[in-house]
Amino acid sequence: MRAKNSLLISSSLIIAVSFACYWSSLDGGLVFDDHRGILTNDDLDSSKTSLWELFQHDFWGGLMSRKESHKSYRPLTVLTYRYFNFHWSGLEPYSYHLVNVLLHCAASVLVMVLCRCVLGTSCSMSVAVLGVGLRVDWSTYAALLFAVHSIHTEAVSLRVYSLPQTAPSKKMFIVIVY
Repeated sequence: MRAKNSLLISSSLIIAVSFACYWSSLDGGLVFDDHRGILTNDDLDSSKTSLWELFQHDFWGGLMSRKESHKSYRPLTVLTYRYFNFHWSGLEPYSYHLVNVLLHCAASVLVMVLCRCVLGTSCSMSVAVLGVGLRVDWSTYAALLFAVHSIHTEAVSLRVYSLPQTAPSKKMFIVIVY
């Protein structure tokens, strides 16, 4: 029971810190490559592009066979745009940013879980948070460092650059399950 409480407390702390770092990006617009990858990409709209066609297109919504194509094939990313964002809110930027922030929170928690698998929970130290003494393990510190590190700013704040969030998360999940 104590281990479950520790995991819950650590996860809650990591999610709160991750969300606090990037909540201000929720009100941002779609900028830079977001215009081409989201605003002008017909693959997001299921009434314009079928699921079969989506799997034949590059990330930007063009045919992979086109000479001008960058050959950047990311159908799972486009599917998240289609079903987690466009389906619910069209081209409203808030949902695109919210999904990115939530993906970052999930990735940060996965870092903690992966570190616990590797380090175990015996490596810990006591800290006082808001006047309450908590026992926090090193995996939580590693995840907090991951959550607040400035290298993630672009990946979290700009929707088109969400691939750096989703790819490691999938790999960490697979390693943890294994």
